[in-house]
Amino acid sequence: MNAEKVSLRQLIIQLFIQKRTYVYYALIIQLFAIIFFLIVGQFDNFSFMIDNHWIVTDKGPFSNIIFQLFFMTSAIIDMFFCGVLCWQNQRINLSQTWHLVPVSSSKLYLGNLISSLLECAYIFIVQMASIFLIGWIAVKTMTDTIEISIVKGYFSFNFSTIIQSLLMLVLLVLGIFLFVDFCNFFGSVIAETLPVKNTKILRWIIMLVLAIIGIYLFYQANINFEKYYYKLVIAKPNIGPNFITYTIGESNLEIFIEDIILAILDWIMINKYFEPKN
Repeated sequence: MNAEKVSLRQLIIQLFIQKRTYVYYALIIQLFAIIFFLIVGQFDNFSFMIDNHWIVTDKGPFSNIIFQLFFMTSAIIDMFFCGVLCWQNQRINLSQTWHLVPVSSSKLYLGNLISSLLECAYIFIVQMASIFLIGWIAVKTMTDTIEISIVKGYFSFNFSTIIQSLLMLVLLVLGIFLFVDFCNFFGSVIAETLPVKNTKILRWIIMLVLAIIGIYLFYQANINFEKYYYKLVIAKPNIGPNFITYTIGESNLEIFIEDIILAILDWIMINKYFEPKN
């Protein structure tokens, strides 16, 4: 079959539909988590959650507690969901069934990556819509001005900060996917070249070692990038050390460069070690 018979758009749609179930699972888990915290909080008037900064206060209407718990659990569920997608990505990247689809390995990888990013956007939009709705209900049912200001404080960002924060979030998630793919691809290549029967366990060991090395290199790269940035700022006239700030824009630039490097390495391994479909 000709590889062009399945377009990238069709591939992304099919992969998105397959992974979409995990979005619903994650949201259901989040709902049960909120219900669990609400039940447990009734026994100590939410003092444990307040002491551990899970929620700000137990005052105000019940919708305020739900809003704060939804806000808190969203970050936890998103990290869990990202891990699930990393696992799914690896299953698809190395799946014999998906490699029977008449597309090249590089196109399958790209479609897999884009569909995972779209899944992250999907669950994020659902969560943000829910947070805004519950927050609006909480504010409308409040009478205490201090409590109203606390809820409104969750949304006190300017437009520029929101855009840059969303960009950072996308770059971070993309970087996680690319790095996990790199560890998986590189681990598979090494494991297959060694004369060892149980290559699965060996591959996991190699991936663990690569993950540790990668985290260390990322940490060192971050330090060196900051040092280089500071030198550039100090070299500018009329700018002293007290005015040096490492903004979110510079952080995004650093993550973007790291993502490009990882993407190139993944692309090289895909085209060199994984047989393309013609």
